[in-house]
Amino acid sequence: ERDANLGRTALPGTTPPAQGTTVLILVVANGSREVRVSLVPTGQPDDERYERSATREKLTALARGYEDLSWLQTSHWAQATPQPYQPALHRLFVLPQPNVAPAGVAPEADAIWPFLTPIEDVGGPVGGGASWRCAVLVDVDALALGDALARGGAISRYGWGSHVATAALAWRGGGGTLRLQINPLLPHEPATCAGAPPPL
Repeated sequence: ERDANLGRTALPGTTPPAQGTTVLILVVANGSREVRVSLVPTGQPDDERYERSATREKLTALARGYEDLSWLQTSHWAQATPQPYQPALHRLFVLPQPNVAPAGVAPEADAIWPFLTPIEDVGGPVGGGASWRCAVLVDVDALALGDALARGGAISRYGWGSHVATAALAWRGGGGTLRLQINPLLPHEPATCAGAPPPL
């Protein structure tokens, strides 16, 4: 959503020697403007001298996924005009936080959640320090959830062309908060939650 320059931060008490490094520049069309993000990718020989960055790890994995475009059908190159990506699958993360009051006024989860499975039971647990759950949604279900969140005022929108949406909902059943994050799966990503890093 905004330009960024993601460098590396040396570990406390260390002074890495000055030397050249690889830099990636990612350019993404966002409506009428271009978003440019430059970063030092992970996997450098001297990475152990610098603080870990989950953001740089995710962007590095994204860039490496595009080194081989053999998965992209040749017909997709026929349209010269940029088109929003139309994902077939989406990954939904849910974090139940019982007894944690939402910050400010948050929409009620029960009034927004459009599915029969209770929101706190969706998907299965994933790794990480918090108790995140994860599920893979087909496009029609993801768009239905995005529409419900937008109508309830939890997000502005989520649909084709969106890269992520996050929301915090009031959880009456657990006396706390439910945090959500949903993002489209790119064609080179596996249709699973296994190994998916949970949100920060």
